[in-house]
Order: sequence, then C-alpha cells, then structure tokens
Amino acid sequence: MANQNLYGGLKTGNVEAVGKTQVKVEARVDLKVSAKRVISTTAKCFLGEVTRVEDEVKLSGRVVTRVIFIDEHDNWNSEERVDTFTEKLILKEASNVVSLVPSAHVLETKVADGGNPSFVEAMNIVDITLLGLIQREVSFVQDVKGEIEKQIEKTTVATFSRTITHVFEVEERFDLDKNCEGILGTDITAIVREVMVAEGKVTIKGVAGLNVIAVKMSEGQMIYNSAYEFDFSKSVTVAELGMDDNVVGSVSVMNVAVKAENKTKPELVVTMELCFSGFVVSNSKMEFVRDAFSFNNELVFAEGAVQESRVLPQVNSFADVEGNLTMKDGAPFISKILAVEGTKIKTMNVVTANEKVTLEGVMMATCVFECEERQIHAHKIDVPFSTAIRVDGHESTHSVQAFVSVVSCQVKVRRGKELLVDARLGVSLSSSTHVARTVVSDITLGAEKQRDDSAILIFTISEDETIWDIAKRISYPITEILRQNPHLEDGPRAGDKIFIYRQQVVNF
Repeated sequence: MANQNLYGGLKTGNVEAVGKTQVKVEARVDLKVSAKRVISTTAKCFLGEVTRVEDEVKLSGRVVTRVIFIDEHDNWNSEERVDTFTEKLILKEASNVVSLVPSAHVLETKVADGGNPSFVEAMNIVDITLLGLIQREVSFVQDVKGEIEKQIEKTTVATFSRTITHVFEVEERFDLDKNCEGILGTDITAIVREVMVAEGKVTIKGVAGLNVIAVKMSEGQMIYNSAYEFDFSKSVTVAELGMDDNVVGSVSVMNVAVKAENKTKPELVVTMELCFSGFVVSNSKMEFVRDAFSFNNELVFAEGAVQESRVLPQVNSFADVEGNLTMKDGAPFISKILAVEGTKIKTMNVVTANEKVTLEGVMMATCVFECEERQIHAHKIDVPFSTAIRVDGHESTHSVQAFVSVVSCQVKVRRGKELLVDARLGVSLSSSTHVARTVVSDITLGAEKQRDDSAILIFTISEDETIWDIAKRISYPITEILRQNPHLEDGPRAGDKIFIYRQQVVNF
C-alpha cells in the first residue's frame, strides 16, 4: 500500500549542552615596577577559534589576568598578562550535532601567596560549555488513500534550521574626569535587548556596560570608578529567514581596545569586537496520520520517534539586585569605597513556574576600600540575588536557557561595617519544550479481514471506548455508525448497544 501513502518529512531539532569542561590556566603577571602591595587580581576570558573534526572539537581562547597594586613609589599601578589555552572536547551524539555555539568564563581566580614584589602568580579556572544544535530526520505518513478510515493529528514542531554567528565592531567615546591621570583597567559586558526578525534579515539591539578603573589627583592620588552604559545595533543578512521565524541567542565580547586621549578634555576611546551567537527557530505546522484502519484488510504500522518542540520568542530584560552585606568580625572599619571590579555571576539556578521564571544565584565582585587607618584593602563580596521575570506562554515543564551579565555595580558603605550593593543585571531567557513522541512512519496492507455478512450486527460498548475505538473494532465507517445510532452523538457509554444494518430492508 506504499503507493497509497502520502509521506512527509522534516528536520526536528533541539539545543542542549553537548560538551562541558573546566580548564586551569596559570598566569604569572610580571610587574614592571615592584609592588609595595598587591590590591586585587582579577581575570576575564575571551574565546577564539573553534574547529571540529567528526566528534572532536578543538577550541582556543585567552585569559587576561589583571593585577592592581601600589608600587614602590606609592603610586597606583596595574599590569595585565595574556595567556592562551587550547582544549579538546568529545561531542555527545556527534552524528546529529550540526552546529555549535561555545561559551566560556572565568569561574575562579586563585592567587598564590608568594609575597614577591616583582610578580604575581594566579590560577584561573575557566568554565567551558558547548551548546549544540541537534537535528534528526523524521519521516511520517501525512495522509493515506483508499477504503480506509483515518485519524489526522495537527501539531506545531520547532525546527532549528541553522546557527547564526556574526562578529561586528563597536566604537564609543566617553568623557573622563578632568583630574584623570591614567586607566588601570576596564571591564565590559554586553547583552541582547531585542532581536528583530524581518524577511532575510535579523537586527540585534543591545546594551553594553563599561566599568573603568582609573586614577585621579584629588586630595592626593586616588583610585576611582566610572560606569557607562551605551546602546548598539547591528543588522545581519540571513538567507531564507522568514518573518515568522524566531532567533534566540546572546552577545559576547571578543576583543577590547582602550585608548585615552587628552585634547581639550580627557576622553576614553573604546573599540570592542562583539559576537552574536544564536539559532534560527521555525515553529512548523505538521499534519500526520495518528491511526488508521482498513475495512477490508489488516494494516501493518511502522513507527518512528520525533522530538516535538515549541520555542517561545526570547525575552530580554533587566533586573535590579540590591543587597546589604555586613563585614565579618575583625574586619577593618571602612572609611570609603574606592572601586568595584571583576563583577560576575558566580552561581545561578533557574526555577520555573507557569508564566514566570525565577533566577536565584550569587553575584561576585572585588571591592577596593580605604579603612579608617587610611590603609587600602580589597575584599571579595558575594551578593545573593533572586529575580522573577514574566514569560508569556511559559509553563513549569518548559526548559529554559538563561544568559545573565552584570551591566553595572555600585557599592556604598554605611556605619563602617555594612555594604550597600546596587547592581543591574541584563537577562536573556529562551523557553522551549522538548517532548518525545511516536509517529506513524509507514503503513502497509496485511492479510484480508474475515467479513461477517449478517444483515444485522449488534455490539456492546466497553468501558472508556470511544467512537474511533468502536469503528476500528468493527471495521465500519464512523459516519455510518452515527447515522444508524444517533444516540451515540453525545458520546458512547459503557453497556450501550450498537446496531449495524448491513442490508437495506424494503417494504412493499
């Protein structure tokens, strides 16, 4: 009966982590001027080239370790060290992984307590995740012809058609404090604010947060923070992109170049290379034969598996984090906060409910302050946070991918021991369902059924039996069953009788 079947097919897909690892990157930061005291050591990670050969993925990256210190001349100073790394990962289910999106960040920086004034040794723990687009070919019976009764089911399946990876450059200028003497370091984060899809084009709009650690002359040489936010926008041409498609993804900072200019007024020129990585999702409508029976022959079914998915449009928003932290007993009383650096998300859990996603985690930062004895200290702070974000159409059973970055962070002091933290997070949420189900992939004719040619047939309805079940059991069209048994219009009940008249009675 193969020639009587109308077949359909599609590529179903889902996105999941296909590789995870942690890499240790050692760094020795040589100081051009000897340090009288090291204040803080922080690090950030940038991914480089990703190459794949069958199930093996090789990726490279670099870790920039920054040391801020007070040098032997009692001046604020800083040095950075760039270390590269390569790592190999073996993919899970490699034959179905069609594209990859990597991400990496420094999970922890451990500093060796060497006390040497000419260098600082650190161990950076880099956390690496490979998101993979997994596709599977699915064939199914879309329709069937002949003397056959059939059930057609309609559903929507998310098909991940391709990966978008686009690198672009952004340049911005910022006014500096007129007393600025130099830049010790910069931290930049970027988040997606909106993804707009048009025919053949996707536009990424986002926000970047820039934190500058600088030195100025004000009552002597002093370290301070300057925080800036600015918008960016980029349009990317994507072949065969439809207006009904969704694009989900995130932006990462690949490279940063900072230059301070002193013309009529101090100015900071920041050039950064951003990379948008995402997936194109089409919610395709699918019709297939759920069940069928022949009036004359048995049917033989072949079945296949399909990953039924639905992806909601990405939700991008901001979340405010406020916290009060009390310094431990024995810690010095804080006179004033000088700078905050190295802010990042340390841990995070995603809690889902209908129409709502709650992010619970810990934000970490290094706080540089001056105590009442006018000594400089650096203290790492952990700030717990919890924020709820509304996601229309989201259900508690959906899976969620969350991209969270720290856009800005300010710390104030109260009563010498209490820190008041005010931070702004950028959040991008992607919600989806992935449900495995079985579909009919082929139908063929089997043995001929034995027919009962009695003029009248009587059947009794069993418990929980539907009209379809009855029709399939007695191999009779549903329309005829209902025409001859109108009492079944409101639904069959267990114990009811069904009467089938096979021959027409004519009275003369």
